[in-house]
Amino acid sequence: MIYLSDSQLKNKIHDLENGIQQWAKQRDLWTDSRFTSYLEKHNDEPDEFTACITVLCSDGGIWRMFSGFYDLDDELSKFENFLSAMGFYCEVHDNTTFHICCKDETLNEQYLKYFEWQWIQHLVKPNYTNLYEELFEYFRKDPSKMHQLHHRKFEILISEVFRNQGYHTELGSGVGDGGIDVKLFKKDEIDEIVTLVQVKKYNSNNPIQLEAVSALSGIVNQERANRGLFVTTSRYLPGVKEFAVRENSLLTLADSSDVQRWCDLAKNVIVRDKSYSISDEYLRILISKQENKEGLEGKIVYCTTYHGMMLNHFCLIIKDSDHVVLLMKIANKIREYSDPPYNSTGTEQPELNEHIIQHKNKEDVFRAQKMPYENNKIGFWGRHNLYFLWDGSPKQFDCND
Repeated sequence: MIYLSDSQLKNKIHDLENGIQQWAKQRDLWTDSRFTSYLEKHNDEPDEFTACITVLCSDGGIWRMFSGFYDLDDELSKFENFLSAMGFYCEVHDNTTFHICCKDETLNEQYLKYFEWQWIQHLVKPNYTNLYEELFEYFRKDPSKMHQLHHRKFEILISEVFRNQGYHTELGSGVGDGGIDVKLFKKDEIDEIVTLVQVKKYNSNNPIQLEAVSALSGIVNQERANRGLFVTTSRYLPGVKEFAVRENSLLTLADSSDVQRWCDLAKNVIVRDKSYSISDEYLRILISKQENKEGLEGKIVYCTTYHGMMLNHFCLIIKDSDHVVLLMKIANKIREYSDPPYNSTGTEQPELNEHIIQHKNKEDVFRAQKMPYENNKIGFWGRHNLYFLWDGSPKQFDCND
């Protein structure tokens, strides 16, 4: 069993793409075709069972080959054999998008971890993590991965860890911030507690020295903050810890083990919040307040798909955050048919009642990212579909393929 490094896995993707491109060019099939990653194409989390090694997009020769053009019948079987000889196979995602996957289970497992890491790095954004407990779980399980983050991403991670524990956070600009990377604000029973945070992503062979910590102490006193927090992936020299003790609890030193513990706390907060959000009573409240709702929670979104048939999918927004919403599928629909007795076309709208509680499961509750759309509309991208707010009017459907 051979385990490949991230760079070796990346090179293998590059070799695969080059091989496919050369194969297609030799047959004059590479017109209007390109490669992209699953994350770039779908802007969504990777599949948890099958790794999509690369995404082949085409509305030219490759598309014609998969569309069954009579003059390319033999080429598709040749392409499949070519991929198989390299250890891969192709899955058709839609008319112009083709997912390339690997046949070997061990290699698939390695790519699942590789693309999970790419996804985790993608999630480390300000005000973005409210519904993504797997981000914090990832670093809780493997704190060594913090060393692989860009230093700015590490600062954002620290800010998000505390934001998900109820702090108001202000992330520094990254340059010219006076040595303060994050500011934490939290109300107690009397006043607001202000903590100034300095973050240093160093290797363990580059320990934190006294000058850096004493400088933070000086800034805390100068700005009359309540506390100072120094966070590093490295370690502290013995004299630094003695200095922090003499500061009478105004200064706290933290390392990767502390960040690991904070990640566990943040993850548990998100999981508990999700459980509350989809409790039976909470769903009943959302259902009963369909009129004059403020905000997005409780509103209905829909998308229309056209894979041969025209079908509508309705969902209830059960949680809203800055950049992401949590959607729950509404399975039951009220239909009016325009072609009895065939009953294959007509209009439909969601049936929103307590039957929705039966769909409170992992498969029917999912996240969708907010996306700006034309004419100031907002879209919600989830499960490879773009949803929009439903205006209450029945939607056309057609089950004829």
